[in-house]
Amino acid sequence: MALPSRESKARIMIVSIFMSFLVLVLLVRVGYLQIVRGDELGKEALNQWSRGIPISPERGTIYDSNGVKLALSLKRDTVWARPKDIDESKLEKTVSTLSEILEMDKKTLEDMIKKGGQNVKIKQWIEKDQSEKLKKASLPGIDIVEDNKRYYPKGDFASYVIGHTNIDQVGQYGIESIMNSELTGTEGKLIKIADGKGNQLPYGEERIYEPKDGYDVKLTIDSEIQKIAEAAVKRAIEEHKPKNASAIVMDPKTGYILAMASGPGYDLNNPREVKDEAIKSNWDSMTDEEKQNVWFDMWRNYNINDAYEPGSTFKTLVVAAALEENVISTNSTFYCDGYATGIESSTPIRCWRYYNPHGHQTLSQGLQNSCNDMMVDIALLLGREKLYEYTKSFGFGAITGIDLTGESTGIIPPSAEGIKDATLANISFGQGVAVTPIQLITAISSIANGGDLMKPKVVAEVTDKDGKVVSKSEPEVVKKVMSEETAKEVLSMMGDTARDSYAGKLDVPGYEVGAKTGTAQKIVDGAYSNEKHIGSFVGIAPLEDPKIIVLTIVDESTSGKYFGIDTAGPIGEEMLVNTLKYLGVKRNDVEEGAGAEVPDVKGKTLAEAVKLLEEAGLDYTTDSYYMDQGDPVVDQYPEPGSSVEYGSFVKLYLDGVRTENIEMPDLAGKTKQEAEEELKALGLKYSLSGDGNVKSQEPSPGTVIDNETPVKVSFE
Repeated sequence: MALPSRESKARIMIVSIFMSFLVLVLLVRVGYLQIVRGDELGKEALNQWSRGIPISPERGTIYDSNGVKLALSLKRDTVWARPKDIDESKLEKTVSTLSEILEMDKKTLEDMIKKGGQNVKIKQWIEKDQSEKLKKASLPGIDIVEDNKRYYPKGDFASYVIGHTNIDQVGQYGIESIMNSELTGTEGKLIKIADGKGNQLPYGEERIYEPKDGYDVKLTIDSEIQKIAEAAVKRAIEEHKPKNASAIVMDPKTGYILAMASGPGYDLNNPREVKDEAIKSNWDSMTDEEKQNVWFDMWRNYNINDAYEPGSTFKTLVVAAALEENVISTNSTFYCDGYATGIESSTPIRCWRYYNPHGHQTLSQGLQNSCNDMMVDIALLLGREKLYEYTKSFGFGAITGIDLTGESTGIIPPSAEGIKDATLANISFGQGVAVTPIQLITAISSIANGGDLMKPKVVAEVTDKDGKVVSKSEPEVVKKVMSEETAKEVLSMMGDTARDSYAGKLDVPGYEVGAKTGTAQKIVDGAYSNEKHIGSFVGIAPLEDPKIIVLTIVDESTSGKYFGIDTAGPIGEEMLVNTLKYLGVKRNDVEEGAGAEVPDVKGKTLAEAVKLLEEAGLDYTTDSYYMDQGDPVVDQYPEPGSSVEYGSFVKLYLDGVRTENIEMPDLAGKTKQEAEEELKALGLKYSLSGDGNVKSQEPSPGTVIDNETPVKVSFE
């Protein structure tokens, strides 16, 4: 056998080298694809061979400070389509079945499926009977996935604090927005394996990646105090028909917001439902932009979003600044002749009572008289630099940092140099600066707590579904803005104002309080209007150991009354009394050591028990922050026949150990599934009869019940 020639060997060598090179290239390529791009290509392959349907996590529940549910999630099914898994020959039948069950237009359904991608949401939150029919129909390429729908048991209650979610369960405004990431959780997925053409494989694997539910959020808001605030705002709106009315209750020592209300509010379950009849009548003729503006205005939280000139309530802070700087003292005296002197102004700056000047007065008397002339004198002594410094120190011109969305900074002069004489005078009595209600109550609370500017807070804590605390809010001192001595001096003068001025209108029976009202002219066309005003009231109680500070505002009263003492004052006083009573703060208008015998009220209704206690000179609290006047009293403390001081509180225990007090929802017009889901979500015992929509319900809407109260609902 002939040996290969040298030339043949060379050719073999070249071919071998070439083949080796090709193998090396292939190995490098395979290694690159497996090692470098392995994860990426694996995901692409999975995307091509699988169909993923999102599974919504359960959004966290929002509670008040007592554990009352303010926002929760209901389980509802949502219909999804996988267009590539729907055979063309079966499209017509699929569309027809969907149309019949879901009551949707066939053409709309066909377009949705034909134009869709991998997954198309056909209809969100379907009825229970629709879900059962679709499951029975077992349509290829159609999935019924359990979803969550946000529900607010109390409708428009605390609407500006809670906020709402959109159709995708994303928080819009309020706590729902600012705590959205904590409430949302992590989305899960339903994965179905399909072939290269998108058809689900007969034995293809189906995987469910469970969602992780969101955290629960507990607020500092107390539902009972919130009810007091909302009732006061409603009263102001009914009596004065203003542009707006609002109220805030804060614990001055912690900065925790106990209540925040504004009128008229909106229904959280129907956030786009307009209440204003005039706007509703013109709705169809409005542009989309105009409608959006109506909604945005309706959702605004007046207490943090809007700024206004505070008027005389601001005087308490100017007096505090001057005392702190020692330019005045509690022994200082002033003279009011009706007009401010010592300033340059194109128009005379006068006291509100220029027609009958206050004359000689002490500092406390001047604050009681709300004398503008005195305040201008104090501002001149303090000086523009210090006035500006304290204005900023009290937190004006910057956000407070409250845990709510859309907070405004308000408006103050850009610098001390920009404060001219006329501006200096105006600022001294609460005009020339614009503040938000939350800024003002936060600043004045420093007078109630010994001089600390607190950071206002609405969120108390965040917990997981097992109740484990994820994060907890603690009181936070921003800065020391005045000494404890100065704070006590101003608080004492506010006590004098409440007790001795305005013909006793601010005097709260049974309690020592500190108070100040304000009336500010609004700017219209660049000038202060004599027709439009904002009335305000701030109250601190009890004076000896402040537990609450209340701020009420009535914007543009149309009742003929516009002074703060006549508009915001009465509702502020009402809030102070009812809140102190709810908190169990003892009255001081009873003789020390005077005795009273506790009557036996066991077995009486709450209304009957209260009457007997009042006749005995006693007050009461209950074991429930929601109550009905017809609730029977099952126990009491102290026991009947006990001797106590007049004005003491007797604790009443109402019928049943209420693990949770619930306000019966209004089910009118709801479907059977909707009604059942609401009752189930609230943990109520119920019986349903008939089909269709709700015809009647028992107990009636708004009745306060507990978990053991039987609920009956009929449908037709």
